[in-house]
Amino acid sequence: MFSNAYNDTLFLNDSTVINDSIESIGIKRGDNFHYIQKKLSKRDTNLIVIAAYDIPFMTYVFNKVIELSNSENFYKSDFAIAGFDGLFHMNTIDDLYKNKFRLQFVSKGMIDYSTDKVEIFTKRYNKLFKMEPVKSSFIGYDIVMSIINQVYPIEDTIIPYNGIFNNVTFENIGPNSGYENKSVKLYRYKDYKIHQINNN
Repeated sequence: MFSNAYNDTLFLNDSTVINDSIESIGIKRGDNFHYIQKKLSKRDTNLIVIAAYDIPFMTYVFNKVIELSNSENFYKSDFAIAGFDGLFHMNTIDDLYKNKFRLQFVSKGMIDYSTDKVEIFTKRYNKLFKMEPVKSSFIGYDIVMSIINQVYPIEDTIIPYNGIFNNVTFENIGPNSGYENKSVKLYRYKDYKIHQINNN
């Protein structure tokens, strides 16, 4: 895992953390990749997790992976890259490489304009406001609908809200705390298209 700053919340030594065989490697811009090359597999998929939002740093790591994948020692090796949605949105890396490395990313949400509910919302919004909805229109609608679902549920049990931009699943974050949305969407960039790989 590559991160330009160590985040101590990534590893909490309590009963919820399961240590496995995946080794975390901290790296910063300018570090020598020779050490990392020793850790790479020529048989298994090398999953590179970039836990950063800094575009220059993400570009640096992505370019190093491109360089390694094209090198004499690793051109037959398999690489996959995962991280936050900033990896997908950054313009500094060509879609060819995002596709080659089967980029996977987490996101709070995205608007899928091919779905029926987005089409229905867009038509209603356009009819009511005489304009096309923007991203914040979808987010605002989801916020209001999820709160109504939470405060005034139709059924006795509260069901997760499957929104237009994001899904909402409120969960208690601690015995003396409130609730937060635990829903996250996972995506994979494959065949030059975005595919959601989870349903929550």
